[in-house]
Amino acid sequence: MLISIILIIFTYLILLIVPLFRGGVTEISKYLLSSTILVISIIWCIRSIFNKSCLNISLLKVSPLILLVTVCVLQVIPLPDALLKFLSVKSFELWDSSRTLLNSIGHNYPKNNFTISIYPYATKSTLILLISYITFGFVISRFFQSRRKVFILLTPIILLTVLEGLIGIYQTLVIYGISNDQGAHGTFVNRNHYAGFMELGTPLIAGLIFSFSRSLDINYKQSFKEILNSENLYRQLILIFFLPLLLLATIMSKSRMGIFSLFLSMGFFYANMSLAGYKLRNTKWVISFVVLMLLFLCVYIGIGPVLKRFLDIGYDPRILVWKDCINIIRDFPLFGSGLGTFEYVYPLYKLNVTVAVDYNFAHNDYIQFIVETGVLGLVAIISALYLFIKDTYSYMRTNLNNNDSFRYFVTLGAFTGVFSILAHSFVDFNLHIPSNAVYFTTLIGIIYAVNGRDYQNSSGTGSIRYMRKKFIRNEYRVDD
Repeated sequence: MLISIILIIFTYLILLIVPLFRGGVTEISKYLLSSTILVISIIWCIRSIFNKSCLNISLLKVSPLILLVTVCVLQVIPLPDALLKFLSVKSFELWDSSRTLLNSIGHNYPKNNFTISIYPYATKSTLILLISYITFGFVISRFFQSRRKVFILLTPIILLTVLEGLIGIYQTLVIYGISNDQGAHGTFVNRNHYAGFMELGTPLIAGLIFSFSRSLDINYKQSFKEILNSENLYRQLILIFFLPLLLLATIMSKSRMGIFSLFLSMGFFYANMSLAGYKLRNTKWVISFVVLMLLFLCVYIGIGPVLKRFLDIGYDPRILVWKDCINIIRDFPLFGSGLGTFEYVYPLYKLNVTVAVDYNFAHNDYIQFIVETGVLGLVAIISALYLFIKDTYSYMRTNLNNNDSFRYFVTLGAFTGVFSILAHSFVDFNLHIPSNAVYFTTLIGIIYAVNGRDYQNSSGTGSIRYMRKKFIRNEYRVDD
């Protein structure tokens, strides 16, 4: 019991504190984040030993992540010159030219002492963060495997999402003004990353609203009575009230791709609800209320300046950065230049961008990932995403067949948040922001936790068995 409490406390610390400190982008924040996750993983392993539980890891599901970590580890291992030249010709040439230059001024660099990564220190630091994210998501998926624990985990996510939303609205309406070019950014440095954070939490709240329904199989006549008799009515009303505010906060960020991604994800959410067909007709009143409330707020506040910026789309200099990256990928095809080395390798290939601006990121997580990890890294991440998407849709179909509204909608909400940030990452680097990366892996962990084999539906309010029991007791009159 004590170990479980400690695990929950440390999890809360990560989910609540990291976003509040500029999204965790400072070096001290990254160090504390990785250290805390290390402590969590150790505590969880100790708990697993005491409970005589085994990991039960599917090698097929984790093999892409193992491949990715292996590639990154290989990038920082000193290799013989011949092997390095075989694996990455360009890396060898860069190291060899540096060695020649340093030898000319009296520094004797030994042979067989260079790495695939052009800056191994950066690769090691970024690899530690990557492993931390993966570990945190894994612990989430294995520890929070009961309905009660899932609610415990969702609490800080909901609280912080709402808090960031309120801060963003306050910044826009009180501090900057709606006409100011400065958009809402909450506690983040960049409004785009603030929008990315809101994209992660908002769909999960939407899923939680619908998850409070006792059953998916309710028609129009039964829906009103179901709502009035729901012991979760007050929870639904509170979340329904906050949902349009969170959507408004994202709009106030004036992040064009953030706004587009969030509303694209809402369409994704609604489209996936069609999997349930007629069974979800009772949810339309919620959707209608949220849309009308959002429209009212937008008209009342006056979002003309936001629309003007959203529609003012000119030639984006990020496209020039992506063109330059083609040459990097061509020179580092197999293993890339090294995880976390984009800001060091890009200046060597900066041709199309003529302005004096330092690009530490490619403003496209996928392109940057290929630059840093090559084809092998790309294969690993595509395989991991494929297995994740396949598993998620399988879980949703199972929950739908079992008439389990809680697991179905929590899964859909988390999945929609993942989808939104993946879409946003085509023109930004949200997954390089520690808080957003942590929440990204947390959502994935929630999906596997809710649908794990050891999941305990302690209250049972989302199952057919519960509905039948209520029917027998005549507490609800449900027509078969």
